[in-house]
Amino acid sequence: MLSVLLYAQELLVFQKKDSQQLSMMSSILSHVTDGIILYAKGGAIYHINKRAASFLGIPVTTKNMRDIFLDWTEGSSPSFHETILQRPPYTLIANSDFFLMDSTSHYILTIRDVTELQRLEKISAINSPRRV
Repeated sequence: MLSVLLYAQELLVFQKKDSQQLSMMSSILSHVTDGIILYAKGGAIYHINKRAASFLGIPVTTKNMRDIFLDWTEGSSPSFHETILQRPPYTLIANSDFFLMDSTSHYILTIRDVTELQRLEKISAINSPRRV
């Protein structure tokens, strides 16, 4: 989570700098195995990586968190904490956090696919000996 947060902070810095660096950072975020959404106060989205779009079934051009999560509300703390999202065929875990850049709050939502882990846990439970 920390490395993804650092990537997000770097992406914001790069937005203010060279477009070549921005392109490189966007490429990195596109190849991370977790879904990542960077958004500002009010839910305005400024980056969705391909993985997040795929997990959530949304276009990467989605503009606001409310366009994805109809019941999303902004609060004083991050909106997602180990939140389970069922988006067939995926079972996802969502976490959000905030960070400051130039005295402005920004938010990152990370989405991890736990579908395979869930399947393996079910198999393990079936195959483990039962105690009597």
